[in-house]
Amino acid sequence: IQRHGGLSEEDRALLLEEAQSALRQINTRQANDLFGAKDANAKATLDRIYEHISAKYDFSQNVVNNGVKFGGDMIAGRVHVDLYFSYKNIDKWHTTFAWIQDEPASEAYLKIANYWSGRDNSSLTEKRFTLSEEEQAIDHYEDFLNRTHFLQNRLDV
Repeated sequence: IQRHGGLSEEDRALLLEEAQSALRQINTRQANDLFGAKDANAKATLDRIYEHISAKYDFSQNVVNNGVKFGGDMIAGRVHVDLYFSYKNIDKWHTTFAWIQDEPASEAYLKIANYWSGRDNSSLTEKRFTLSEEEQAIDHYEDFLNRTHFLQNRLDV
């Protein structure tokens, strides 16, 4: 595809994307060797955002591990890419910032969620953002994070 002189740049990009998608489905290791890890963009984006947010907020009281992690949907094979970072306070309020791509050919998106991780999921609030809406997603996450910290601080009084 790269060497074929009769292809336009647009056609070349489209063919490479299709070849990458097909190869990821049949031989992940070879696809990673040729194209890099499928989650490389997600990891780089979330690492940058996490560094920005963790510089503003004290995550020392985080009940779950800090940093970017693999999501369960990716581990189970339900989605193509699922990486996230999160904050959970001692009262079980959990706030997550995820980068998700459902299938190799689908558009990735950011998902912000806030919920109480008790017995029911009735408290779940989540919103999706396009990758170009990163700043709005960060603002939304920080709003949830402020509420989560507020709930914990109020209960500590």
